[in-house]
Amino acid sequence: MAAYIFVVAGLFALVNFISAKNYRKADFTSGGRHSLSQQTTTLVGRLPYEIKTLAFVKDAEGARASNKHLLQQYEDHGKNFKWEFVDPDKKPGIAKEHGVTQYNTFVVLGREGKKETITGELSEEKLTNALFRLIATKDR
Repeated sequence: MAAYIFVVAGLFALVNFISAKNYRKADFTSGGRHSLSQQTTTLVGRLPYEIKTLAFVKDAEGARASNKHLLQQYEDHGKNFKWEFVDPDKKPGIAKEHGVTQYNTFVVLGREGKKETITGELSEEKLTNALFRLIATKDR
């Protein structure tokens, strides 16, 4: 009996290990409302260098929830996409450094000081366009 329990516990541990290593999300909504477009996932997956997005959003869970969901999707699809929430009230120096004067401002940082700023509501279209402009910019 003890051997049986040990085998079952081992199988559960193995299944848990495999599922943690092969985590996938599925969106079964009509129109894929909770998924990124194919073009976005391709772009994010092929980012040539690390790009970080600073999300200047008030430190309140309700204000951050939808932004967190979208930013996490980008990070899940690309190893070179990073993001961080910054509360401008708690870290005014960082906000000033990036010229942020209002909540819901997103600063997308590229190489060599290049950046794109998004104000207002964050959307897949706005963020993807900002990423594209950053990586398509030629050095002059």
